[in-house]
Amino acid sequence: MDTFFPNLCFIVESSFALFLGGLGMFLLIFSLRLKPDDEECGTWPKSQGVIIENEIKTEFNHRGRISYIPVVQYIFQANHRMLQGHRICIGPPLHFMRQQKANQVLENYPLGCKVWVFYNPQNPEEAVLERRIYNRQQCLILGVVFIVLMIILLSVTVYLWRSDNQLNLRSIFN
Repeated sequence: MDTFFPNLCFIVESSFALFLGGLGMFLLIFSLRLKPDDEECGTWPKSQGVIIENEIKTEFNHRGRISYIPVVQYIFQANHRMLQGHRICIGPPLHFMRQQKANQVLENYPLGCKVWVFYNPQNPEEAVLERRIYNRQQCLILGVVFIVLMIILLSVTVYLWRSDNQLNLRSIFN
């Protein structure tokens, strides 16, 4: 029974460290997988477009928390065709926890405003207003931080566990 509690602590702390590491790896891979889209988008041609709709939509997640989503619609011409787009940037749609952040994005796109639209020449329906990916750097930094935390936490946990086991062995033989 004396060894049960230290072993349980070791298991819990190790599991938490591995969870942090797994989350870190997910964020790291997610941010790195977006990079090719960003680079490819940098070579897309641009066309002048016009903003025809802008609004903030609200959405509730499964926990009941609210997200604010800046939504724009724009028209532009590509390959001698008039097209309509809705994506602001490469990557997943933008979701913000604060309405102020969503408003800041929409301030760049008032109704009737002329904008540059970057479109995929092989698939002109795939178009964006900005060639950057929001939050990619934050995902990359958080991923690295979580992986470093995992390494530190595992190192401390293993060190303490080994120290406890050595003390227990000494008390048995003395």
